Amino acid sequence: MKLNMQKWQERLINKGKNTKKAFPILSYPILKSMDGFDVKDLAQNGHVHFNVLKEICQNFDMVAIATAMDLSVEAEEFGCAVRFSSEEVPSVIGPLIKKLDEAEELQIPEIGSKRTRNVIEVIKRLQTLNIEKPILGTMIGPFSLAVRLFDITELMISLMLEPEKVHLLLEKCSEYLRRYAHALKVAGANGLLIAEPAAGLLSPQQCSEFSSHYIKEIVKSVQDESFSVFLHNCGNTQNLVESMLETECMGFHFGNCVDLCEIIKRVPQSKLVFGNLDPVGVFRNDSVEGVYHKTQELLFKLKEYSNFVISSGCDIPYHTPIENIKAFFEAVEDFNKDLLKGEKLMERTIKNKFPSGKLTNRERFRRVMHYQNVDRIPNFEFGYWNETLPTWHSQGLPPEIDNEEKAYKFFGIDSYKYVPIKNGLLPQFEQKVLEETQEYMIIIDAEGIKCQIFKNRASTIPHYLEYPIKNKDDWERFKERLNPEDPARYPENWDEIVLELQKRDYPVCIHCGSLLGKLRDWMGFENIALAFYDMPDLVDEMIEYMTDFSIKLMEKALKDVEVDFALGWEDIAFNKGPIISPQMFKEFLMPRYKKIADFLHKHGVDIIGTDCDGNVMPIVELWLEAGFNLMFPVEVHAGTDPVMLKKLYGDSIRLMGGVDKTKLQGSKEDILKELKRLEKVVEQGGFIPHVDHRCPPDVPYENYLYYLENKKAMLGY
Repeated sequence: MKLNMQKWQERLINKGKNTKKAFPILSYPILKSMDGFDVKDLAQNGHVHFNVLKEICQNFDMVAIATAMDLSVEAEEFGCAVRFSSEEVPSVIGPLIKKLDEAEELQIPEIGSKRTRNVIEVIKRLQTLNIEKPILGTMIGPFSLAVRLFDITELMISLMLEPEKVHLLLEKCSEYLRRYAHALKVAGANGLLIAEPAAGLLSPQQCSEFSSHYIKEIVKSVQDESFSVFLHNCGNTQNLVESMLETECMGFHFGNCVDLCEIIKRVPQSKLVFGNLDPVGVFRNDSVEGVYHKTQELLFKLKEYSNFVISSGCDIPYHTPIENIKAFFEAVEDFNKDLLKGEKLMERTIKNKFPSGKLTNRERFRRVMHYQNVDRIPNFEFGYWNETLPTWHSQGLPPEIDNEEKAYKFFGIDSYKYVPIKNGLLPQFEQKVLEETQEYMIIIDAEGIKCQIFKNRASTIPHYLEYPIKNKDDWERFKERLNPEDPARYPENWDEIVLELQKRDYPVCIHCGSLLGKLRDWMGFENIALAFYDMPDLVDEMIEYMTDFSIKLMEKALKDVEVDFALGWEDIAFNKGPIISPQMFKEFLMPRYKKIADFLHKHGVDIIGTDCDGNVMPIVELWLEAGFNLMFPVEVHAGTDPVMLKKLYGDSIRLMGGVDKTKLQGSKEDILKELKRLEKVVEQGGFIPHVDHRCPPDVPYENYLYYLENKKAMLGY
């Protein structure tokens, strides 16, 4: 149905003082009420997509109807591979182009050659419903599309080093999107919602140059009195509002990580402002009462702004309870009734959003990791350097608190336990002292490594001199110590332990192996790096053996004990990134990680991760694709940022750690700022924050107490 969108917007704003309208991004949770269909069906089947929107039209009072937000559609048409899931929004697998020079040869695809065809057909079919409200097509923004075609880290660097090449890529993205926008308009859409979340990574100047400029070109090509363009950015846009206004869009949709009360003051009254209830923390994870309360609270805060349309901050997850969606619309309806009656607002009695009963620590962990509401978040920590507690004794820590277990009890820290099976060398090597001076010892350690250990140096990493595995013959002898069926790997009192674990109220973790980290220890970093090229068959054989070893070792434990999560160990990254390229990771490690994840899934374990320090950002998506969905310890100073991870991967990722330990070495203001930085991400769920490695002795005891006190407040104590 053709509408005069300019007059529609004027009427909406004129009525906005007395009636607030709603526009949650709603498609995915509606699938739950349609028997037998899931996210993958919606993404690939235009008929399912149409029926979802039809269901929304018939059952919810929306100010407009928008097609599902799927930011993989356009990248797929360029040729990117896409991962589909029954429960998660489709995502692009890896970049299409490896170097920006390849952008010159990049061909602009034909509109409708892949899934854009489904979206266009859905727009056409919606015309048959005679909907008396705008129908909006959704599509990705040019910068966000470029990020999917090219590696995000490389692209951010190229903005400064090779801006002309970035512009070439953006020009092709923009030209393609102009054509797509025109096709949606011809199909009968009354407007367009452009999603540009990646622009939230840019400075205001960069946003203007690399995003807003190109969006403005799209706007100019299609926007008129019968067709309006709206801009969505769920990132941190607090400093980007003016840059976004340069696009000349008719409205702006903001995410939940910004203060909408502050932002709306900077947007002209003639422009619509949509937002910004948390799609995960409120819509998905909160109670019915909590959704109702927070909806009315936001409406109350912005009731004076006639151009405000209440919405979710981004697309609402598939697993959101339909009762929560109904509570949102009920809150809007009740608010409007009170507004018309002139009654006082916000005087209803609302129950607390958390469950009324106290949860066990095990229940808390499982619920947080599955994005469910809790009475409080578990208070985990990573432990301490050997010198930390003795140092704190001189600063006020009681001297009897001399080990980690006592410290956890003293500080009120929760804990989890590992299934007590031995996954190391059996038997270990006989430790020998080969040479000793006043300054150092040269030894053969328990893993057969010859190393130099310096005396009187706190927590110093040894200087490694020689490694036990140099070739295939060494490996054949070495792996005799890695027999998963050695009965000594399980405790003699295993049956008693099983009975204890069955009655527990704390989380239990099973160690799920080390595919490369331990091999690196046994061969040496330089040696194994060369072996990937000189002896790839041997490396492949060793990794396969470590995979099968881990699976075989876990079998008995998983039959006897219901574990809560699995965690391996790798430490295969430094501050500059992983020790192997993403391509080699895909070839050598991904199939094996997937094999382990599939095995764990069959035994009911769906929270799976590996302990890896350093900057793991380039391989996070590969781990997720393989089924490893928990990142630990999220070492911030090395470059692994929990805020960015949640922004990129949403509720498909889980995090433990992520509090920058270096901030605890600074002032109390530094500590509080770090916790505030993480607060909104913690509220979204799936994140248990703690120091991103063992706490070092140069953190003052007073600072650590201040950190714990303020962290507990954030956790809901």
